[in-house]
Amino acid sequence: MTFFIRFVAALLLCHSAFASAQDNAAVALTDKLHQLVSLQGRFTQVLQDESGSELERSSGEFVLQKPGRFYWETRDPFPQTLVSNGETIWLYDPDLMQVTVRQVNDNMQRTPALLLSDSAANVAEAYEVSSPADNQFVLAPRGEDALFESLTLVFDGADGVKVAQIQLLDGLGQTTVFTFVETEQNKPVDESLFEFVIPDGVDVLID
Repeated sequence: MTFFIRFVAALLLCHSAFASAQDNAAVALTDKLHQLVSLQGRFTQVLQDESGSELERSSGEFVLQKPGRFYWETRDPFPQTLVSNGETIWLYDPDLMQVTVRQVNDNMQRTPALLLSDSAANVAEAYEVSSPADNQFVLAPRGEDALFESLTLVFDGADGVKVAQIQLLDGLGQTTVFTFVETEQNKPVDESLFEFVIPDGVDVLID
């Protein structure tokens, strides 16, 4: 699973709307996610093998806003910027002087990519939602062609509605853990962050 899929799978989940959910866990998760309009702060991303040993680590800053818009800037160990306005996704690698452009399309919707989008109306039909602990929710794909085994959302804050951590377990037994700190929820954000301006002189790849 590529960095791009790992990131978007986790990131977009924060904007899901499980309107058709019937079980208590899904209803509770729906309520929390409906209260989330925007989220911004700092992140740490850690890739672990099946034994829990750390394979990779990165960190930076992020801004999320419904529906499906995000700005994700990795600063360490290598600079990289991932931006989406809900229709187009830009991945900018300044070291390579390269921008990869992808459209948010039906193919991405068949992956975990749009789980964070308000347009994901039938998520409860595709995922089993459970809550093994307070403010913790596990999503397991019902289908056989999913790109991940499970995705866990952890909330915190006085009201328990801030997304604090996302854990993505893939078919190889590797886990990607996104931890969010110094977050601000439902604060005004700069809309221009979600429209990436391609720098002069860089290579543009259309994917």
